[in-house]
Amino acid sequence: MQIIAKLLSAMANAQAMLFYGALAFIFVAIFTFTFSDIHQVLRRHRGRPAGGRGVILNQSPGHEPQQSEDESLVLYKELYFKLHNLEDYPDILPQARNILIALLSRALFMSASGEPGILSCGEYTPNTLRNFLQHQQDEMSRRWEQYVLQRKHGCPRKMFKDREDAIHWLKQMAPLKYVDGAWLGHINNVTAPFSIHGVVKNAWQILSEEYGDGDLKKHHVYIYNKLMRGLVPGLPRADTVSFIEPCHGLTDTSTWRSAVAQLLISLFPHEFFPEILGFNVHVESIKLETLIVAKELRELNIDPYYFNLHTSIDNADSGHTAMAIHAANQYLEQIRSTHGIQEQRRAWKRVQIGFVLSGYLEQKSASPDIPQPAGGSLGMTDAEERFINIIRAKSAASQKIHCNSGVKFGGRTLAEWLDSTYLSSPEAQMEFVRSLGNATNWVQKGNSKQSRLVRELSWGGRMFGSFTNLEVDVVKAWIESLKNEPQLYWHFSGRPTPPVDEILPPGNILMDYPVFSPIPVLDVCAPQLGILHPSSVHTSSLNIGANVDVTKLLPLWFTHPCLLQSFVSIPFKSMTIARCAVLRFLRAQAGFDIESAGIAGMDEARRTDVVGILEFGVEMARQAGLKVPQSLKEALEEWPSDFAVAMLHLSMRPNKNSGLLVGLSWAFVDLHDVVASCNLLSRESCVLLSSISRRERESLFECINDLKRDGTVYQQISHGYAWGMDKLRSSFN
Repeated sequence: MQIIAKLLSAMANAQAMLFYGALAFIFVAIFTFTFSDIHQVLRRHRGRPAGGRGVILNQSPGHEPQQSEDESLVLYKELYFKLHNLEDYPDILPQARNILIALLSRALFMSASGEPGILSCGEYTPNTLRNFLQHQQDEMSRRWEQYVLQRKHGCPRKMFKDREDAIHWLKQMAPLKYVDGAWLGHINNVTAPFSIHGVVKNAWQILSEEYGDGDLKKHHVYIYNKLMRGLVPGLPRADTVSFIEPCHGLTDTSTWRSAVAQLLISLFPHEFFPEILGFNVHVESIKLETLIVAKELRELNIDPYYFNLHTSIDNADSGHTAMAIHAANQYLEQIRSTHGIQEQRRAWKRVQIGFVLSGYLEQKSASPDIPQPAGGSLGMTDAEERFINIIRAKSAASQKIHCNSGVKFGGRTLAEWLDSTYLSSPEAQMEFVRSLGNATNWVQKGNSKQSRLVRELSWGGRMFGSFTNLEVDVVKAWIESLKNEPQLYWHFSGRPTPPVDEILPPGNILMDYPVFSPIPVLDVCAPQLGILHPSSVHTSSLNIGANVDVTKLLPLWFTHPCLLQSFVSIPFKSMTIARCAVLRFLRAQAGFDIESAGIAGMDEARRTDVVGILEFGVEMARQAGLKVPQSLKEALEEWPSDFAVAMLHLSMRPNKNSGLLVGLSWAFVDLHDVVASCNLLSRESCVLLSSISRRERESLFECINDLKRDGTVYQQISHGYAWGMDKLRSSFN
C-alpha cells in the first residue's frame, strides 16, 4: 500500500509539474518579449543617445557585467538618468510625454476601479480641495493616534525591524528623495501665458522652499544626501550613470517609477499645468508614513530631520499644503474669470487627474504595513477579480512546484508570482493581473480575438486544455474590459483624443517648453569685445539714451528672465552654491520678498505688492501707449528680435551654456540699473527695480565666485557679458 501511495503521489506531482510547466511557459514567453505600453515606449530609446555616447547600464569600467535586473526596473532607471541630463538626450521628449499620459491613464483606471476618492468631488468650489484634504488629514491623524497608542502598549515598530532594516529602506528611497520638488521644476518659464504668472509664482515658491530659498544647508535634497553619505557611503551622485548601475542594489521598481513620474509631471508645463497643480496638492499633504518614519528613525538613533522637516513645512495652515491648495484655487478662479464656467470644469477635472496620479504613485511605493487613505484606491474590477481567482486556483493546484526560470517582472521571479501563498495577498494579485494586462504582445486591450493569450488557450495553442471553456470566457471578458484604459486620460480630461499614431510637430520655442531645436548661428562675441571683472558694486558703462525705443527694449525685457530659469529645474543639480545663488537671483526677478532665516509660507502668497520683471515690462508697454502682450509669443510676434530667440535657445541647455548664460544675465542686471534711472517707469517702480537689481547683483557675484574655479566656465562668463553688452548697445544706439 505504501508503494501504491507513493506512486499515486508521484503521478499527482508529475501532473502538477506538467500543468505548472505549461503555465510557466506562456508567462515566461510573455515577460521575456514585452512588458507594457510604457516600457515599449522606453525601449525604442535604448541604445545610442544624442551625441553618439552610449549608456552602459549593467557594466562599469573595471567591473564584470552585473547580474541582469528586472527589465522594467532597468527601463525606469535609464529614463531617470536621461531626465537628469535632458539636454544630452532631447530625443526622448515625445516618448516621455507618452509615458506621462500612460501613467495618468493608469492612475485613473486604478482609482476608478475602487473608491473614487477625489473623483467623487463633482462640481468645484473654492472650498472643495480644502474640505477634501481636511477629511483625509483627519483620517491620517486618527491613524497616527492609533499607531502611537499601539506603541505605548508595547506593539513593535511598523516600518523597521532594526537599524539595518531602516538603512536599507532609506537607501531604497534615495532615487525618490533625490527628486524632491521635481514635480514643480519646470513650471517657472517665460513662455507661460502672462495671465497665470501669479499662479506660477505661488506654486514655484513651494519649490523655492524645497531648495531652502537658496540656502544650501536647508535644501531638502542636500539634507537627504548628507544623511545618505553618513549611512551609505559611496553611493554615486543621482545625476550620473553610475547611480543606476545594479551593483548599488537600488532595486525597488515602484520607487524608481515614482521618481520618474515626478520628473515627468512638470516637464511639459505648457500642456499639463492643471495636472501639475493637482499633483502638487496631493504630494504636499502630510503623510502617515512620514510621521511613523520620523519616530522610528529617532528610536534607532538615525537622524530623522529630513522627515521632521516635511511634517512641519507641509502643514495645511500656512505651509506647503495650504500653498498648494491656494495655487490650484487661484488657477481655477482665473480660468473661470477669463474663459467661463465650462472651461473651469474641464480644468478642475485635470487638477483631479494630477491628484490621482500622485495618490497612485504613493500607494505603489508605500510600506504595505501603512494603511492608505482613500483618494487613489487600487481595488480590482469585477473582471480582474474573476480572472485572478482562476489563476490562484491553478497556482494552488500546482502544489507550489516551481520552475527554474530566472525571468523577473514587477521585481519578482515567475515562481514568486505563481506561488499560491504569495498570491493570497490582494496587492500581489492586483500587481500580477495588471502586469499581465500590460504585456502588449500577448494582451491586446479590448480585443480578445487578437490577443495571443486567448489563442494559446484555444485549440492548437500550447495551453489548450489548461482552462475550461468558461474560464477562457473569463479571460476574454477581462481583456475586453481593458479597452478603455489607454484613452482614460483623454476622455476624463475632456481634451480631444489624438490619433493613435500621432506624431507631434516640433515645438514652438516662443510658446512651448522644453524645445531643443538646433541653435541658430550666433554672433557670440570674441574675447576682445570685453572682459567681465566681477564686482558687487555697479560698474556698468551701458547707456541706452533718454529717448529709448521701447519697441526694441520690450522683446528683450520679456525674454531675458529665461536665461537662468532652467538652472534649478532638477533638484539634485540645484544642490550647489552657484545654483542656490541663482535661485535667489530668480526670486528677486519674480518679486519675492528678501530671504530671511525663516519660511515665508502663505505670507508670500498673501502679499499684494508683488512686482517683478514681468510687471515692469507690462508697465513700460502701457506707459508707451503700446498694446500689452498676453504672452512672450505675442511680444516677439509684435516686436521680432533674433537676439531674444537666441537667448531662448541657449537657455534650454543650462549645463552646456552655464557660463554664457550667467554672463548674459550680468549684462541685463546692468540694463536694469539703467532703466531704473530713466523715465520708462513710475518713480515707485524705479525704486523697486533698483532694489531688485542690487539683489540680483549680489546673487550673481556669489554664483560667479563659485563658478570661476573652472577656468573654461569663467571665460564663458566673460564672453557672455561682453556679448550681452554689445547686443544691448547695438539695440539701443
